Amino acid sequence: MARPANIFLIVLALAGLFLLAPVGLWAQSDGLNGSSEDSLGDSQGDAQNEPGGAGAPDELDEPDADPFAAPPPLPAPTPIVTPGLRDVGPIYPTMGEGGLYGYATAAGLMVIKPVFLAANPFRADGTAWVNFENAFGQIDAEGRWVKEPTLKLLRVSGFFSNGLAEAQAEDGTFGFIDAEGRWVIEPAFKRTRGFGPEGLAPVMDADSNWGYVDSKGVMAIEPKWQEARHFAPGGLALVKSPEGLYGFVDREGRLAIEPQFVEARSFGPNGLAAAKPVGQEFFGLIDLNGDMVVKPSFSRAAGPSANHLMALADEEGLWGFADSGGNFVIGPKYRRLGAFGANGLARFRLDDGSMGLLNEFDQWVLEPWFAFVGDFTVRDKPTEYTHAHSRDGLWGVINQSGEWVVPPEYGFCAYRPDGLVEVNVDHAPIWGYLTLDGQARVPLGYDQSLEKGAQNR
Repeated sequence: MARPANIFLIVLALAGLFLLAPVGLWAQSDGLNGSSEDSLGDSQGDAQNEPGGAGAPDELDEPDADPFAAPPPLPAPTPIVTPGLRDVGPIYPTMGEGGLYGYATAAGLMVIKPVFLAANPFRADGTAWVNFENAFGQIDAEGRWVKEPTLKLLRVSGFFSNGLAEAQAEDGTFGFIDAEGRWVIEPAFKRTRGFGPEGLAPVMDADSNWGYVDSKGVMAIEPKWQEARHFAPGGLALVKSPEGLYGFVDREGRLAIEPQFVEARSFGPNGLAAAKPVGQEFFGLIDLNGDMVVKPSFSRAAGPSANHLMALADEEGLWGFADSGGNFVIGPKYRRLGAFGANGLARFRLDDGSMGLLNEFDQWVLEPWFAFVGDFTVRDKPTEYTHAHSRDGLWGVINQSGEWVVPPEYGFCAYRPDGLVEVNVDHAPIWGYLTLDGQARVPLGYDQSLEKGAQNR
C-alpha cells in the first residue's frame, strides 16, 4: 500500500508524536534483505512498517516550568457520548471538527465526541485504544474510560492470541503490553515482528541483532542474527548469519541447517524450502535436514504456499507450480505467480501485466482483467470480496465472479475484515470508510499503524 500523507499525522506532529504508515495488501515476502520474494503486486504493494517517532515536547523548555510539580489531573472528556445516541449499531473512528477523533456510525453520525488525538477500532472485548492528550487509554462503546489514559506510547498494535500487544514507548523502543496496559515485556527492542503461533516473537536488540523472545519476556534465542523470521510449521525458522548467509534454527536456537545459502525461503507444508547455495545461480529444494533433494534449477522462488505446491520460475524466468519432486504440474508459462492462499487460490500475472486468480488445477477462477487483484483472503481467512485495480488506474472492490461491487473510482482501496472498504479519493490525504453498497462514507479517523503495527514486519 502506498503511504498517503494523513492529516492525522499533522495533528500528532504538532503534539510531538510521529506515527508511521502500515503495510500493504500483498502477502509479506519471505525473502530477507537481498532475497526478496519479488512481489507480484504493483507500486501499491508491500510497504514495510518501520519504527520511529519522537516523544512529547520537553516540559522544561518552558522557563517557568517546575520539574518537581505534580502533573495536573487529566480533564475527563465527559460527556463523551452525544445525548440520545446509544445502541445505534457499529461505530467507527472518525475525524471531527478541529482535527480530533471520535466515533461515528457508517452513515457519519457522530456518537462519541471527537476529543482524541488518535482512535482505534473497537476490539472484540468491546474496548478501543485511544490517545487522549498524548496518553493512551481504553474506552467502552459509550466513551467511558475502561483504562485511564496514562500510557505514554507512540503506538499500540492489535492483540495476539497470547493476549499481548506490541507497543512503542516514547523513546521509540518496542515491547509488549497486556490488555490492562501493563508492560509484560519491557520496551527494549528496536523492532519486533509480533508473536507467531509457536509463541515466539522475532525481536531486534539495540545492536540491530535479531533473536526471539517468549511471551514472558525471556530471550528464548539470543540475538545474533542479521535477520530472523517466524517459525514455519515444520518447526524451523529462517535466519541470516553475521556472515550474510542463510540457515535455519529450531525453537531452542540450535542450528538445524548451517548457514550456507545466499538466498532462501521458509519451509512450506510439504517440508521443503527453496534455497540457493553459495556459488550457485539457481534455487534448489532442501528438506528439513538441509539436504538438497531437488537440484538447483529454478531462477526464482516465492514463499511457501498453503498447499504442497511451490511457485517457482524455470531457467528462462517463466513461473509455474512444482510438486515436491520439483516437477512442474502447472506451467511454467506465467510472467509471475504468487503462493496459494488459505482459500486454495493463487494470483498470476500475464505478459501484458494483467492479473487473475487460478486454482491448483490451473483453472482461471478469475479472468485476468485487472492490473492488480487481491486473493479473497483477509488475515488468512477466505472472504467473498477483495480489492482490485482496474486497467484505467483506479481501485474498487469485486466479488468472486469478478463483478465490481464498489466501482473502480478511487485512488486506492482495501477490503477490511469488518466488511467495510478503506478508500482514498484521487490520492488526496483524506481517507474514508465505504460500505459495500458504495453509499455511506465516513472519514477514516485513525492512524492505521496503530491497528496494524505488528502485522507483516
